Amino acid sequence: GASGALYGILMAFGMVFPNLEVRLILVPVPIKAKYLVFLIGFVTYAMDRSGTVAHMAHFGGAFVGFIIITIWRSQGQR
Repeated sequence: GASGALYGILMAFGMVFPNLEVRLILVPVPIKAKYLVFLIGFVTYAMDRSGTVAHMAHFGGAFVGFIIITIWRSQGQR
């Protein structure tokens, strides 16, 4: 549901602005957006010990975000 949509937006952000440096509130160290996408995805997957996170929904949302940005780029839109 909503978490998959957020991962789609996160993936799209990482693809559109890959070299933008972002500072998180909890960790005030600058990190490029393209690395932040993978870091958040990895941390979400690695920290789930209870098995309650719908990983396929997160992956599906990120995949759809990737597909949409790829299609838009191929049409000349940005």
